[in-house]
Amino acid sequence: MKSLSKNELGILYHSNLLAGIDKENFNLFAAAVKKKIFKKGEYIIRQKEIGKGLYFILKGSAEVYAEKTEHVPRITFNRLETGDFIGEYSLLDDLEASAHVQCTEKTETACLSAIDFSLMVEENDAIGKVVFRNMLQTLVSRLREKDKEIDLIR
Repeated sequence: MKSLSKNELGILYHSNLLAGIDKENFNLFAAAVKKKIFKKGEYIIRQKEIGKGLYFILKGSAEVYAEKTEHVPRITFNRLETGDFIGEYSLLDDLEASAHVQCTEKTETACLSAIDFSLMVEENDAIGKVVFRNMLQTLVSRLREKDKEIDLIR
């Protein structure tokens, strides 16, 4: 796996998940991520598999969707683009992923394993405070958007 370019580090630094992180802690965080490239059609995350870590989209795009079932058609939740992150649930629990994340084009990511994140936070709680605060804000924002969509349907 390759290290990140200056431009890619900038994308990572400006991610909502790392908002408010100081340079020293950002450098520690950035040193732990690995670049991973996915082909169009490849899955970053598969529904019903245990999450492996956190991914930041550096270039490309992906779609987040739940598989069609007997009673429910395929549901698309979101489209991810440069600067977005996914896999944050895997930092919180060891449960199965609730949706697929599939690349809609060649997609370059910065990946941080859940294990590496846990070790990092144990050694440096300032990083954990920033990430968890921003993660909570992002999750609440997503819930509010979905609430608005549901209100439109009613």
